[in-house]
Amino acid sequence: MQEVRMTFGEHLEELRKRILFCLLYLVIGVALAMIYEKDLMKIALGPHKRAYSSAQKTRLLERYRRILDGIEPLQTLTPQAATLDGRALVVGRIRWEILYAADVELREAAEGLTAPFETFAENVDTMLPSVPEGERSRLKEAMRKLGDGVSLGIIAKFAPQEAVEATADIPRNLKRLEEEFRDFAVKHSTGGLRELISWGDELDELTERFGALNKFLDDRRQQVLESDITLEQIHESTTETGIGAALMDVHKRLSGILTDMKSAHRAEIMVISYLEQFYTHLKVAIIFGLLFTVPFILYEMWKFVGAGLYIHEQRYVVTFLPFSLGLFAVGTYFGYEILIPVALTFLAGWGDANIDLAFTLGNYITLFFTLTLVLGLVFQTPLIMVFLTKINLVDVSGFRRFRRPAMMCGVVLAAILTPPDPISLLLMAGPMILLYEFGILVCQFLTPKTNKEVTA
Repeated sequence: MQEVRMTFGEHLEELRKRILFCLLYLVIGVALAMIYEKDLMKIALGPHKRAYSSAQKTRLLERYRRILDGIEPLQTLTPQAATLDGRALVVGRIRWEILYAADVELREAAEGLTAPFETFAENVDTMLPSVPEGERSRLKEAMRKLGDGVSLGIIAKFAPQEAVEATADIPRNLKRLEEEFRDFAVKHSTGGLRELISWGDELDELTERFGALNKFLDDRRQQVLESDITLEQIHESTTETGIGAALMDVHKRLSGILTDMKSAHRAEIMVISYLEQFYTHLKVAIIFGLLFTVPFILYEMWKFVGAGLYIHEQRYVVTFLPFSLGLFAVGTYFGYEILIPVALTFLAGWGDANIDLAFTLGNYITLFFTLTLVLGLVFQTPLIMVFLTKINLVDVSGFRRFRRPAMMCGVVLAAILTPPDPISLLLMAGPMILLYEFGILVCQFLTPKTNKEVTA
C-alpha cells in the first residue's frame, strides 16, 4: 500500500464506506451462522458436555461407593454399623430367613407333593409281593421321579404369588442388578467416538464389592434351606428385623444410580424462560458470525487506517497482524480444549455427591465466550511486548527487570478473570507467565545487535 494523503472530508467519506462494508460483512456472517446455528451450538456446548459427564461420573461412583460402604457391615452380622445416609439400615437382630420365605415355601410345597409318591415307593414291596424284585426297583425309581416332576410342575404353574413375601425377590433382584452393572461396565470400559467418558476400572472394583454382597446373600440362602425352619416360623419373626425393607431401599438406590450412569453422557442443560433460549442462540450466532468475518473487517479497517500511515508503519502492521490472528486462534483453542473443560469439571464436581447437577444455557454460554475471549487476548502478550520494543518504549532489559511484578500481575489478573478455583487460575496464570518469557526471547532475537550490546 502506498502513502495516500486525503482531505478531512475524504477521510470521513472513506470511513463511512469502510463502516458500511464492515456491517455488511457482519450481517452476512451472522446470517450464515444462523443457518448453521445448531451445529455451532453443539461446538459451543462441547466443553460443557465433557465437564458435565466427568462430574456426573465422579458423583455417581461416589454414591455407589457410599451405598456399598453402608451395607457391607451387614456381612459381618453387625447391623448397628450398617447405615445409609446416616440412617441405620437394620434395627435389632437380623433374621435372614425372611428374605428366603419363598424358597422355604416352595421347599415345603415340594415336600408335601412328593410325599404320596415316596410313600407308595416305600410300600411297593408290601403292596406287590408277587412282582419280581427287579421290576419293583424300577417301579420305585419311576414313582420317585414322577413325584419330583409333578411337584415341580405344579409349583411352577399354580404356586400362588400372593403367598410369597415381597422381600423374597430382593436377593434375586440384587443379583440381576449386579449383572446389569457388569454388562454396563463391559460396554463402557473405554470411551469411544460416541462416548464422552470411560468408567474404567473403578466401576469394576465397586461392582466386585457388590458381587461379594450377593455371594454373602447366596450363602445365607443356602443356610436357610439346609435348616429345618418352617414358613410359619418365618412369618412369626417378621417384626424382629428390618433387613427386607433395608435391602429394598438399597436396590432402589442402586437401580437409580445405574439409570443415571446410562444417561450421564447426555450432558443435560436447561433454560428457565422462553426468551432465554432464543436470546442465547442469537448470541451464539452473532459471536460466531463476528469470528467468521474478522479477517474481512480487519481488512476494511486496514484499508482506512493504512492510508494514513507511513511505509515503515504499514510494514509493522502487515507483519504483526497475521501473528496476532494466529495467537488469538491458539489462545481460543487452548481455552476450548483445556482451560474451560478443566475449570467446568472442577466447578461441577464441587460439593456433595448427592446434589443433582443443573445448569442454565444462558449462564454457560456467557461464561464460555468470556473465557474464550480472555484467552485469545492473553495470548497476544508476546506480540504486545514486541510492539513496545519496536517503538522503543520498553527494551529487553526493562522486561527482565519487570519479570516478578509481571508474574504477580498475571496471577492477579488470572484470579479476576477465571472462575474461583485454583485449577483454572493456574491454567491461565501459567500460560501468561510462559508467554511473557517467550516474549522476552522474541524481543531479544528481534533486537538489532547494536541495541543488544547497549542493553548488555
